[in-house]
Order: sequence, then structure tokens, then C-alpha cells
Amino acid sequence: MKLKLKPIKAIVAALILLGLVFYGVYMQASTNQSDEEASGDRVITIGGTPTSYPMLYMEGAEVKGSYVDFANAIGEKVGYEIDWELGEWSGILASLQAGRIDSAANFAVTPERKEMYDFTDTVLYSGVGIGVAEGNTDIETFDDLKGKTVNSIVGTNYGKVVEDMDTDNEIMIEPLEDINVAFNNVYQGKTDAVVFGYETLSALNKDRDANIVILDEVFGVNEVAFPFAKTAENEELIADWNQAIEELRADGTLAEISEKWYGMDVTTSPEASADVE
Repeated sequence: MKLKLKPIKAIVAALILLGLVFYGVYMQASTNQSDEEASGDRVITIGGTPTSYPMLYMEGAEVKGSYVDFANAIGEKVGYEIDWELGEWSGILASLQAGRIDSAANFAVTPERKEMYDFTDTVLYSGVGIGVAEGNTDIETFDDLKGKTVNSIVGTNYGKVVEDMDTDNEIMIEPLEDINVAFNNVYQGKTDAVVFGYETLSALNKDRDANIVILDEVFGVNEVAFPFAKTAENEELIADWNQAIEELRADGTLAEISEKWYGMDVTTSPEASADVE
């Protein structure tokens, strides 16, 4: 039996055709990679709760808020696109710890958290405020909270500040996920007060008719920054972000964003503000 071989020309043509196919695939991949490098598309995913006006909230399909503006301004400086993952705080915290997101919004700097994360420089300083129902004359100062029930918000440090100041454990603190539920509780008399950022309470009262009275007394100050996992790569990233934060603070961009959302500048430390005055 004779074995018939394909003509050499046909074999060569097939090999050339196969080579051209692989070359095309390679060139397409190289082009896509070059386009990405040229456009500088780098993405940081930040988590947050979408019910935190004016910090982070949804308007239709658009994510808005002070932290959106802060993050976008920093990202633009350092060449990063900002992506948002929204949900309940417990889920956001779990995602941050598992590395499914890169950072989180409205994250107070505490000694305990500094053991777990590296932080950027402080973006804003949040004073602790107390909100009560209209007509409530029983609570006018922090000391009046003794024997009362107070709502705090999960993921914030305001409840912890109250606990630290309540040395005799006379204040009952009930944490909630949603600030709006806390407002309703106060309004309906289910709880006596809500503790939250003074500047945020002021914005909510002014823009969203929170129907609460904010006490004049402001106690404690939370430094708020962006947390990142402790890695060598993130050390370089944080250095870039800190440079951007410094420049945005110097040129007034941070203060402008703060005034837009809070009606006051909370991007300078109270000590620095006092020195200026």
C-alpha cells in the first residue's frame, strides 16, 4: 500500500496561515495592553454605605457625596479611576478585610484599626454631635445622656467616643446600620438621642429635614482617612495619595468640597484652625 503525502506547498501554506492567526491574536493582546498602559487606567475600589448623606448616597443610578468628590479629586491627581462597592457596613468591612475592595469611605482612624490597616493622611476631622427630638428639654449637654438610650451607627467611631467618656457606664448605646432609622427612633421617642458627626447632622438637618435638634456642644474629634491593607505595594500607593491630599489641601480643593457638602470646612484640624484664628 502506498502512502500519499500532501503536497509540500499545501503544508507550508497551512503553517503560514496558522502563524498569521497566532500573530494576529498576539498583536491584539499587545495592542490592548498598550492601550491600557497609555490610558493609565488604574482602578481603586472603595466600599461604603449608600444611605450616608452627604458622605455617600445614591441619586438614581449615580453615586454622589463628599467622599465621592474627595476620592475622585485624589484619584485624578494620581491617575486612578475610583470604583464604588455599596452595601451594609458589616459587608463592606468584611470585603475590606478579605481584600475584595481596596479601601472604605468614612473610616475613622483608631489605634485598633491602625493595627490592621495603613491609612492615608487625614482627609477630614469629624466632631461628635448629639441630635435629639424637637421639644426635648431633658438633654442639653453630654451629661444629660446619663440614664438615656442613644443610637450610634455601625462602622463609625462616635459610639466608641461616647463609651469612653461614659466612665460609669450610665448611657445605653444601641448601634444601627442606618442613620435614617436612628432619626425615626428619636422622632418617635423610641430612643432619646442619636450620636453622629456634628457636620453630618447639620447637613442632614439642613438638606434632608431630619427633624432633630443638634446640641451646640461638640465633643471629641475623629480623624477620617482612607484605609488600605498593609502591603509594600500599598505603601507606595499611600505615599502618592498623601502627596495628592497635601496638594489638594494647599490649593483649597478639599475645603471647597467640604463647604459644598457640609456648609463648613472640616478638612483642617481644630487645633490648626484655632492657631489660624
